[in-house]
Amino acid sequence: MKFTPLPITYSELLPDLVKNALVAICPARTIQPSYPRFYDANAKCEYHGGEIGHSTENCRALKYKVQSLLDSGWLTFQKQKPNVNKNPLSGHANATVNVVMEEESQAGLEVLMK
Repeated sequence: MKFTPLPITYSELLPDLVKNALVAICPARTIQPSYPRFYDANAKCEYHGGEIGHSTENCRALKYKVQSLLDSGWLTFQKQKPNVNKNPLSGHANATVNVVMEEESQAGLEVLMK
């Protein structure tokens, strides 16, 4: 299966998915010797409750879950568009422009806002 590239890592995405109840942490069964090829004793997966053996980034179960959320439309990534009303900077809500003047300069036309 081909997974859709994400703009953030699975480790960054997981807390938001849990917070919004789109996924739940599901403990995996402990892997016993003889370990599979993918087993990494130095990696742990937060999706599987911190289970050692693979990283959150390499968790195929999480990747399949995220892909199904993307395919079903429950999860989308959109670039934030500028929004004057939602911008946290002060002074945008009641901003006014008194005068717009055009002045000739050596470089060309300038627009001045006062």
